[in-house]
Amino acid sequence: MDLTRTNSQEIGSVLDRAGVTWNYDRDGDIRVRFRAGQPPWIDTVFYEFDTTRADWSMRGEFLNGRAIPQSDGTTRWEVPPTAAHSPTAVAQKVVDVYIIPAEGGLMFQIHAAIVPLKAQPPHIKITPSAEQVGRIERQTGFKGVEGDRLFWLAGGYAAANVEEADFVGLVSEVGKVGLAMFDGPFTGWAFTTEV
Repeated sequence: MDLTRTNSQEIGSVLDRAGVTWNYDRDGDIRVRFRAGQPPWIDTVFYEFDTTRADWSMRGEFLNGRAIPQSDGTTRWEVPPTAAHSPTAVAQKVVDVYIIPAEGGLMFQIHAAIVPLKAQPPHIKITPSAEQVGRIERQTGFKGVEGDRLFWLAGGYAAANVEEADFVGLVSEVGKVGLAMFDGPFTGWAFTTEV
């Protein structure tokens, strides 16, 4: 693949051949959603409305709970005794990676959200703490960008001769960068519709 001249259709075909589920967003860019039904993608979370603001702002943090299967087929979650809060919910971490063909290479945007498994709504689009964003930026080269009720990590990649398997591996690695957005305290915004 020549990532300096590719387009959404070519990227979609490569992802199809690799068995990666994707779709187009409103702008015609590629969206790959990462989520799973087990840790580390499922965890206990504390969150609350930020009552100092009137814009559906939230704050919270994942509690690093431990799933304990029960004999009746259910799962009980234990939170470490050092946790500062009790869990509000068991939630799924969702990472959306947008792949945007641009002149000279690809741009990536990574968005993170929380989807409670039982209590619906809210869904929460998160902003990691400044410390966490700084760690991610130093370790990966991605940069944090904050918009109106939205936060994402942005980065780019350009190469003229990339094997398809290497490209699919790159997309997977970008998804792992998104998972790091859930480490530590977060703020964000509640949405009553699916994120």
